[in-house]
Formats: sequence, C-alpha cells, structure tokens
Amino acid sequence: GTCYNPGDELHMVAVGGHTTPPPRRLAVFSARGLTTWELPFGIGRPKPDVITFGEALLGTNHRGGCKTLSGTSVAAPVVTGVLALVVDQLKRQSIRPNPSL
Repeated sequence: GTCYNPGDELHMVAVGGHTTPPPRRLAVFSARGLTTWELPFGIGRPKPDVITFGEALLGTNHRGGCKTLSGTSVAAPVVTGVLALVVDQLKRQSIRPNPSL
C-alpha cells in the first residue's frame, strides 16, 4: 500500500485508526505504506505516523443520542488533542515548539 497527499507530505502527520477488539491492528480504512511523492527515486517514508482509536467510537447523532463512528475522521481529533496538550506543556516550560514536529 501507499500513503497519498496530504498525508505523504514531509511536515504532515498522517493519522491511522486501529481496530477495537484486541489484538489491535491498523484498520482497513487507514492508508499505509510508503509515501509516494519521493518515488521512484526515493525510498519513501513509512506511514501512518500515529495510530490511535479509530473504530467503533461513540459520537453524537444529529437526530439525538449517540451512534458508533469509525474512520480516520474519528482518529484525527484524538491526535490533534494530544498534540495540543504537548504544545501547551512545552510552552509552560518556556520551550518554543517547533512547528515541523
């Protein structure tokens, strides 16, 4: 498999979701493999960069109540929240976060 734009960009974080029941594995809906923009001359970088909860998570239903959600659209907010906490902690320690992290 391969990972396509925008996840294959050098300074982008490609997010994948894992399956819910153990053993946790990269979910079928997650892109995987080497980035394509360096090919055929480069060796590519393995993606995704981060894997988190992405299958069978409870979310709100626009009709009321909850419903089960799956996909990288569910996984990406988890990673965004963790990265925000990391940046906040770095700032509290007077460390200027590098945007390319």
